[in-house]
Amino acid sequence: MNRKITEITTSKDGDAMLAHRLDSCPFFFNRQCPYQAKMERAYLIPGLLTASERADCGQKCMSCSRYKKRPRYGSSRLRIVPGE
Repeated sequence: MNRKITEITTSKDGDAMLAHRLDSCPFFFNRQCPYQAKMERAYLIPGLLTASERADCGQKCMSCSRYKKRPRYGSSRLRIVPGE
């Protein structure tokens, strides 16, 4: 699984994927991300990061336990909380 994430996040599509993920992350925009400084660099200026740094950001973002445990809403707008 990590190999796929690395391959995706080192491409131009990977930059777009990471930006989309950060756009939908409430923790990133509320400055509660555990890797806030690194993710801000990846979001604002991905071209200045090396391929390995972009891959590292992608791996950290995709494996973030906060993002995976966030409340989500179903099609009927019912709140779905993982683990309950």
